[in-house]
Amino acid sequence: MAERAGQTENKVLLLSPFPPANGKAAERGAALAHAFDGAGAKVHTLDTPGNSFAAQHIHFMPKRRYRREADSVLQQDWALVVLAPAALDLARIQTSGRLKTLAVAARHLGLFMRLGLAGRRVLVVRGGSHAGSRWLFWAAALFLLALRPFALRITRATRPDALAARYFGTTGKLRDETLDAEDTLVRLAGGGLRLSPAWLQRAILKAPEAQGQALRDLLHTAQFYARHAPAPFQSAPLGRQMPQPPAALNAVLHSEDSPLGAMALHLRSTERLQDRFNPAKPRGRAQLLAWYVQHGPELAQAALPLPAALLNAYQASLSGSDGPKTGRPETGKLVASLQAHVPVIARQLQGPGPTAQLAQDFATLLFLSRFTVDLRALAPDLVRYFETALPGGVLNRFQLLCAVLARMPVADAKQAQNLWQSAEIADWFTAHVVSQAPALSVFATRPAPPLAAEILLTGPEQEGTGIGQNAQMSRAALGGIAVNRPVALHHVNADALPVQILRHGTGAHFNIGFMLWEAEQIPFNHYLAAECLDALWAPSRFVADIYARAFQRKVATVGKAIALPRVSPLPRARFGLADHHHLVLTAFDAHSSVVRKNPLAALRAFQAAFEGDADARLIIKSTPLPAHHWGDPEGQMAAIQAAADADARIIINTEYLPFDALLGLIASADVLLSPHRAEGFGYLPAYALALGRAVIATDYSGTRDFITPQTGFPVAWTPRDIQPGDTIYPLQAAQWAEIDGDALAQTLAAHRAEPTIGQMRAAEGQRLMQSHYSQKALAQRYRAALAEYGLLT
Repeated sequence: MAERAGQTENKVLLLSPFPPANGKAAERGAALAHAFDGAGAKVHTLDTPGNSFAAQHIHFMPKRRYRREADSVLQQDWALVVLAPAALDLARIQTSGRLKTLAVAARHLGLFMRLGLAGRRVLVVRGGSHAGSRWLFWAAALFLLALRPFALRITRATRPDALAARYFGTTGKLRDETLDAEDTLVRLAGGGLRLSPAWLQRAILKAPEAQGQALRDLLHTAQFYARHAPAPFQSAPLGRQMPQPPAALNAVLHSEDSPLGAMALHLRSTERLQDRFNPAKPRGRAQLLAWYVQHGPELAQAALPLPAALLNAYQASLSGSDGPKTGRPETGKLVASLQAHVPVIARQLQGPGPTAQLAQDFATLLFLSRFTVDLRALAPDLVRYFETALPGGVLNRFQLLCAVLARMPVADAKQAQNLWQSAEIADWFTAHVVSQAPALSVFATRPAPPLAAEILLTGPEQEGTGIGQNAQMSRAALGGIAVNRPVALHHVNADALPVQILRHGTGAHFNIGFMLWEAEQIPFNHYLAAECLDALWAPSRFVADIYARAFQRKVATVGKAIALPRVSPLPRARFGLADHHHLVLTAFDAHSSVVRKNPLAALRAFQAAFEGDADARLIIKSTPLPAHHWGDPEGQMAAIQAAADADARIIINTEYLPFDALLGLIASADVLLSPHRAEGFGYLPAYALALGRAVIATDYSGTRDFITPQTGFPVAWTPRDIQPGDTIYPLQAAQWAEIDGDALAQTLAAHRAEPTIGQMRAAEGQRLMQSHYSQKALAQRYRAALAEYGLLT
């Protein structure tokens, strides 16, 4: 008699790996979901982070997110919990650092145990993980079995349909037999239908014999590849990559003069790997080259340049020979070297017969397409085979294989008929594949749509970061401005610009960078940005001078727009303060460098200015500083905490405040204090002026554009050497400002003694913000700059 659950008790939780991940565990997970769904159960699929077709992916870092996601699963009433420990395989942990890895491993095991106690009935599926994990979870399963001998079973799940029938009756009642396990999995995850090797197999069976025979080799290749290698092109394209970067950048990136290539050296700097790879030594150069080829494109999420000299050196390193000194690698030897040494090709796709060889050839083209190279020149025989047209002449072999293995979304099952004649696949290939891997354009049969004459904005737009605020500001200012060609405005730091343009450039004819930096010298990884851009904009004269001096070219100072919502002062009682207290506020984001924001100078000046003053209060508003964060090498936050413990007038607040609440806090203060060592612009002092509050700030860097003796209280400073570790990237012989502590204390005391002076200057600063820093004024400056470049219609 079947162990039936009632109609209202048929919820099944299935924790397992799932396709498009390769391997038996993923195939078994899909088969189990298919079987339980066919038996009428309400199946919820769960996996660890990745691209699998699961309804939910549970994340084990950070701890707060793990608890929230785990609790959402554990709080439900499950009739059956199916646990495949392969999903929690410790080998799948991607965290760096031993302590973090141990913490995640403990959460893996803890989740397994908690789920094993949560379901009314529990199935543990054996196998699928590496030896260490297998023994660990086998011991855990036996422990659960001892606790719940009548509720838990351990099985190999070799017959999923029979297993589902045991719990829910005969399977197949609700199943559409034209669909396979992956189709069911995608539907359970809330997605539409997707192609798979099974779709291609069904289409071939229905095709005329002559057409089917021509397609069977492709089917066998797709089936073999899907079993042994990860599915390609699973992420959505970030943007349409440029077939060619701007001419100046293209010349630098593909220069034969550099023994390592400009982009390889650039990534070495941005990833702070100077100590790991020493290009002055042959071994260091070889290691950097191997790292760049193996990991660079995935790190950048873009197809990267690979000059012929670099590819030549890489092939030589694979084959263990010196190789030719000039020219391109010999094509046959290059392909053979890649297929013998690249792990996914040499190990996972090894096998006898032509099917395995075709899968290796396909994977070789995918590997090379991670770079902006000429595939027809590097692998002519492979390109010639895969560009062969299929029956009907709409698609070629490579396009169809890509669509099937990448699980291209389809509108309905009718698209499974005559897949090799699908115009939708040809369009999808151009839009989805070529946009991520321009080298594969040799296989495209549909042209990319023409670029629109418009301004594309790239960069993060989320609140809470200066770059995000800049992007939002520009989007508002550019509204209604028409241009005569495709233009891109990039809101990222200079170190990220080369990759940003390769990733999101969309082939723009004119690239503008909105530059931000805080020191008068720039690090090595900023210089490549000069070759990427047709124009540079800066938010302040300080930043404009930095890049004009470094790049020896004109930089336009466009400023910013400070458009704030209407806010009311935050009630002081929230912080235990009374209305009569004299409130000094210093605020900063700890992640953007404590050493640069210099809050300890604010605390010391406050104590010097208001010694023994029981009515004075200092709020130090910050974000939580992660342990061992690079931005506090002086230990300022620890010193501030010690001072606050001894002085009740000092309040440290690290709670998250929504933007409106942060503005309300600024509006409630008597004065905002910014003892910065450098600011590219200075958002918080600008906010304070816009809200009509007095500002005392270091008379240095970006704030000098709007904090003057007429609008605020600029304080004198002396040069201070930037120490190693003060900035995120190393600088040579660089300096910034150290505010005069005595002058700062005297200014604080004078402002307290004569508040009307501060009010008058704050009112003048507010008028400056409303005129020069309005959204309308910024739009006018943007329009003027674009007109100067001849870009306006």
